[in-house]
Amino acid sequence: MTTYYVDSSVGMYLLTGASPSAATWFDGLMADAGNQVISSRILQTEMIRTCRRDGDDPQRAVEFSAAIDLIPIGNTILQLAELIEPHLKTLDAIHLASVLALGDPEAVVATHDARMRTVARGLGFVTVDPVEAA
Repeated sequence: MTTYYVDSSVGMYLLTGASPSAATWFDGLMADAGNQVISSRILQTEMIRTCRRDGDDPQRAVEFSAAIDLIPIGNTILQLAELIEPHLKTLDAIHLASVLALGDPEAVVATHDARMRTVARGLGFVTVDPVEAA
């Protein structure tokens, strides 16, 4: 089984349909029972907040989030986020801490954020940017 961690930079493209390559990538992952697609619970909050800001229906974010496994945020995740170096924005650190908490060094981090990609690779994760995929 391959675990794919979707961060908010990819999640928002998937929610809005703004990247056909990301949508194709995601559909392929979801069609393969050998894949596990996960994210932090913070993804749903970020998506709902963005929907509210943009005047979109927040239920779309809830439905998207229901399709993947969400990792709850607790003290362990927050403490891991505090330890991540080099510096990342707080929500990005929570995303990477969520991947670390899984204890799966083979997890693939899907991100469209260059800084997140650099730090994730520094932590030993393989990364993919399905937004930029050809």
